[in-house]
Amino acid sequence: MTEAPDMLKTEKTDVGQAIAEHEVQSLPTTGRNLSKLYNLTPGVVQNFFQIGAGENPSEFNGTLVNGQFFGNSEYEIDGITDTAYGFSGFQVIVPNQDSVQEMKITTASYDPEFGSSAGMVAQYVTKSGTNDLHGSAFYFHRNSATFAADPFTEKIPGTGKDGKGFGPAPFKWHQGGFSLGGPVKKNKMFWFGDYQFTRNHQGAALTATVPNDVFRTGDFSALASTNPIFDPLTGKPDGTGRQQFSCNGVLNVICADRISPVAKNLLELLPRANLSQATDVNYAGGGTTLFSQNQFDVRYDANITDNDKFFARYTYLGTLLDNPPLFGAKAGGTAVGGLSPQTGDTRSQHIALNYTHTFGSTLLTEGRLGLNE
Repeated sequence: MTEAPDMLKTEKTDVGQAIAEHEVQSLPTTGRNLSKLYNLTPGVVQNFFQIGAGENPSEFNGTLVNGQFFGNSEYEIDGITDTAYGFSGFQVIVPNQDSVQEMKITTASYDPEFGSSAGMVAQYVTKSGTNDLHGSAFYFHRNSATFAADPFTEKIPGTGKDGKGFGPAPFKWHQGGFSLGGPVKKNKMFWFGDYQFTRNHQGAALTATVPNDVFRTGDFSALASTNPIFDPLTGKPDGTGRQQFSCNGVLNVICADRISPVAKNLLELLPRANLSQATDVNYAGGGTTLFSQNQFDVRYDANITDNDKFFARYTYLGTLLDNPPLFGAKAGGTAVGGLSPQTGDTRSQHIALNYTHTFGSTLLTEGRLGLNE
């Protein structure tokens, strides 16, 4: 027994694939992030350019398509652009999985309306309500209970409360949400809504370099021959005649009365070395990065007549990121969660209004108005 091949598509020349609702709901994705499905399309590879959640709050999956620059792609929800033009070319909002009826990913020979794209065109169609009340709910949780400790940062002897290391860094990830839709007036008006939240608390243990105890007192005598420190009150403007710091006859030592009170106060902001009194990699510490997302959709559909259809949809994405520096907000230092220390509070909104009138069995006109913020 053999199955007939698919019929050749003759009405369009575009290259790509459609992802139907049952595939959207069934295919596994990291964190229910539908933009990960871009990687299933031939010619699409993930872009490994590192950028933090502060600049990419939707956590969309940036891709390279047929060798094109990642900023050349176009993203749309219900026919309204979802692309951050003039900033990064990123996707502003990745729709909630429960809100999507269908996806289409096109990689070549685009329709004329997508003439501005040279990479990928990703289109999303959102769900509407039906005559039946229907809904869904979900919740996921992960934590560090079964994590192994990093031997280089989390199992350093002499650190932690029992001297055996800090142990696995704290990690708690929560994601949940629901969807609900139904009729306002049977066969005429419908509503649909969904909500999703993510709460990510991710700890990290890091090593760094801080001034050791003798450096904090101004004693750099151990570096007198290799790194001499010259007294700025000596010598000429051209550098000649400079004299090395000396205190009580010891070179490269700054006497206590020559150290600025401001410098002393700044030093107090930094923690003391806790691994050793070496000059490099002498401190171990940690912290927690917080990242939360709240996203929802509300959609209203109306069958005005058999030939006139209308819908309105509103989407909101709010995020909060706290990626603190290792030494605290005042002293700074490397970021606990990698990349740059930052705090980001973002709000993105997307609105679509659509009116369709059918003149006959084969001719229709459609009007769309949208806002992407």
